[in-house]
Amino acid sequence: MTAILQRSPDSKIIGIHAKGRWTGNRQQHDGERCYQIEQCDSPLAIRLAIQQFERQRLQEETPHETVQVFVTPMEETDLSEDILLRLAKQRLFIIDPWQIVKSLFRATNIDPRLLEHPWIPELLMDWMPNYRHAPVLGGFLDAEVIWPLFLQHGLYFKSDRLDLVALLQWSMVPEHIEQYQQCSEPFRNAACDWLSQRIGKSAEIILHCVEQSSQPDALPLGLALQVLCHPDVQNKLDKSMGKVEERFLAGKTPSMGVLEMWRDAAQQAARQCSAAIQQYLIQRSDAILTDIGAELYAHLSESSELGLNQRLLEFSNRLDSLIKKPTESHQFALQQAFNNLKTHQAIEHGSRRLQRLEMAIRLAQWIVKTALNPADPAPSLEDAIASYMNCGSYLDWARYSLRLAEPCRELASAYGRLFKHITALREEQNHRFAELLAQWTEFDSERSGIIPVEKILERVVSPLAEKQSVLLILIDGMSIPVAHELISHCISKGWQLTSNGHCHHTPQAGLATIPSITSFSRASLLAGRLTNGQQSLETKEFANHIALLKVCKKTSPPLLFHKDSLQTNKSPIIPDEIAFSISSSKNRIIGVVINAVDDLLNKGDQVDITWDIERIKVLLPLLEMARDSKRLVILTSDHGHILENASKYEQGNGAERWRLADRPAKDQEIKIRGPRVQEKSNFEVIVPWTETLRYCRNKKNGYHGGCCPQEMIVPIAVLTSQDIPVDTSNLPQQIYHPEWWSIQSTQSTRVNSGMDTCVKTSQSLNNNFGSLFTP
Repeated sequence: MTAILQRSPDSKIIGIHAKGRWTGNRQQHDGERCYQIEQCDSPLAIRLAIQQFERQRLQEETPHETVQVFVTPMEETDLSEDILLRLAKQRLFIIDPWQIVKSLFRATNIDPRLLEHPWIPELLMDWMPNYRHAPVLGGFLDAEVIWPLFLQHGLYFKSDRLDLVALLQWSMVPEHIEQYQQCSEPFRNAACDWLSQRIGKSAEIILHCVEQSSQPDALPLGLALQVLCHPDVQNKLDKSMGKVEERFLAGKTPSMGVLEMWRDAAQQAARQCSAAIQQYLIQRSDAILTDIGAELYAHLSESSELGLNQRLLEFSNRLDSLIKKPTESHQFALQQAFNNLKTHQAIEHGSRRLQRLEMAIRLAQWIVKTALNPADPAPSLEDAIASYMNCGSYLDWARYSLRLAEPCRELASAYGRLFKHITALREEQNHRFAELLAQWTEFDSERSGIIPVEKILERVVSPLAEKQSVLLILIDGMSIPVAHELISHCISKGWQLTSNGHCHHTPQAGLATIPSITSFSRASLLAGRLTNGQQSLETKEFANHIALLKVCKKTSPPLLFHKDSLQTNKSPIIPDEIAFSISSSKNRIIGVVINAVDDLLNKGDQVDITWDIERIKVLLPLLEMARDSKRLVILTSDHGHILENASKYEQGNGAERWRLADRPAKDQEIKIRGPRVQEKSNFEVIVPWTETLRYCRNKKNGYHGGCCPQEMIVPIAVLTSQDIPVDTSNLPQQIYHPEWWSIQSTQSTRVNSGMDTCVKTSQSLNNNFGSLFTP
C-alpha cells in the first residue's frame, strides 16, 4: 500500500486483484494512516463500497487520512470506467503473494524449495491470516520455518518432536485425518515429501494410510505388521499383504525395511497410550488381521489379544500332553510354550498370571521328575516331615495358586486337570503321613527328634534368648506353604534365615497337637506343655515358663501380646506400650500373636491374597522394631490349615476337621490315640487324612484340625537382619527350594504356524515365587 501511495499520493481508493479472500480486520493502521479494507466479489459490491466510502468522506465520518482498499477476484475488464477512474492509477493492482510472505516474516529472500509451490502464500493467508512471525534469521525464509507452521496450524500436528512415533500419535485423532484428507493434493504430496525427508520413507507410507483409511488405522495397522513382517511368515501371507496395499496404501508396495520401521514405531507409540486406548488399538489391530485373513498367525504378535489366546491355548495343550504322558520331550515343548507366552506384553513381569504359569511349569517339572525317578514312601514320621518341608509344601504352594481367576477357559481347564493330578499324588502322601503320625503319637512321641509345639519354647526360643533378645511372632494358622511365601519376602527385605548363628537354608519344622486346633495347639505352644485354654491362660503360662524365665531378668519376665493389644480400631500404629517393650533391652523375650491367616479361613474365598510382610499390616512394623532393637525374630505358628477343595460334609461331634472316636473310622479317616491327643476326648480322636472331608456344615475358605501335613507341620524360622559373625562362604545364602522349582529359560525361534520351536540356548532363571492364594 505504501508503495502505491508513493506513486499516487492523492489517491484515496485502491483496488487489489487477488484470488484469495480477505478475512482479516476491516481496519488496519500504519502510523497515522488508516486502511479500510473491503472484500468485494462483484462490480455491484465494489460500486456500493466506493459509494459508501465517498459519502462518509463528504460527511467527515472518516478521518482524512483514511484510504479505502477493496480486494476483489474481478478482472479490470469486468469493471466499468467510472469505477476505474476512482482508483489509484485507474487500475487494479496485482500484489505478488510472495511479497506478502516476505512481509509476514520480514524476509528479503525466500528458500527456492518454497518457491516451487505457488500455493504456499495463499495457504499461509488462509490458515494463518493474523499470524505475525519474528524476523527470520539473516532475512532468509527457509522451508524449516514454513513447514512446521503448516503442520501446526493446518494439520494440527503440535508435537514437540518430529518422528514416526509422533506422526502415528497424531494419526489417532479422527479430526486430524479429516483435515489431512480435505487438503489439496499438491499440499499432501509436498507434506509427504517433506516429512519423508525428515523422518524417513515410512512417513510417506503412513500418510498414504491416513489418506486412504476412513478411520484412524495407521497405528493399529502398524501393530498388525508384527505379524505381517515376522520372519516366520515368509510368503504365507502374501495375499494378506496384498489386501493391505490395496485397502490402506493406495496400491503402494513398501519395502520390508519401511514396514519394520512403521511396526517398531507403532509399538512404541502404543506403549505411551493409556490402558483404555491401548486396548482399543489392539482390538482394532486384531480386526485388521481378521479382515485380511491373517488371524491364524496372530500368535506372532507380542500385543495381539488373538495371539495371546493362541499362545495360551498352545500352553494348555502342551500341559495336557505332559499330564497324560510325562516325558522330557513334553516338558521341553511346554517350556517353549511358556517362553512364547512370557514375551507377550499382556503377561507382565510379576503379574499373577505369570506367577500361575510359572507354578504350572514347576509342577510339570516335578511330574516328569517323579515319573522318571519315583520316590519311595517315607519310612518314618521324621522322613515324612522332611519330605513335606522340602517338597510337598512347595507342591501345595504351587497347586493352590492355580485355582482361581484364569480368564482363558482352555487354560483354566488345563490348570484344573493339573491341580487334580497333583492333588491325587499329594493325597497318597497325606495318607502315608497320617499312618506314620498315628504310629508315632501312640508309641514314639517321647523318643524322637521331632519338635512338638509344646517344646518350641524350651528347645528353640530359650536357647536363642540366651545369646540375644528375641521377638517370637506366632501367626495363628500359618501353614508351611504360607511360611515359604512370607519368608521369601522377608529375605528380599534384608532378613536372613539362621540357625545357631549360621546361615540356614530352610526353616525348622514343629508338630501341632492332635487335633490341630487353636485352643489346644496354641495354648500348648505358649504354655510349654499340653493344655487347653484361651488368651488369659496363654499370657499367664508364657510369663511363667521355666525355661524362658531362666534367661530373663527377674524384673522383666517374658511378655506376650495378642491381637487386641497389637492394634486398635482407632489407629493403625503399634501401641506405644508394645513398641517400648520391644525396644527395651531389659525385655529379653517378647511374644506376639497374629491372627491374619486363621481369620482369612473364615472368609475371603474369592479374595486374591499375597502373603508378604506388607499384607499382614502389623508384621512389617514389628519386623522393623525388631531390626532397630537388634532382636532375633522367631516366626512360627500353632498349626497350619488346608484350603477348601471340593470338600464333602460328614456329620461329626467335634469341630471342622476332627470328631470323637464314638464310631469307627471310615475310608478317609484315621484314629489317632496317645498322650499328645487332647485329654477331653479321652486321648483319642478320629481325623480325616484327606483334604476333601469336613465336619462343619458350611463351606469356608479353609479348615484345620485334621492330620494332613498342611495342618500338622508348623514352621520355626529364625530370622536376623544382623551380620552373621561366622564364615558363611560355604553356606547357602538363599532360601531352600527343590531342584524342580527352578525354571529353565530357553530362547526359541518359531518355525511354523503350529508354533513349533527349536532351542538355541538355555540358562537358569532367578526364582520369582508366586502367591499361595493367588487366583
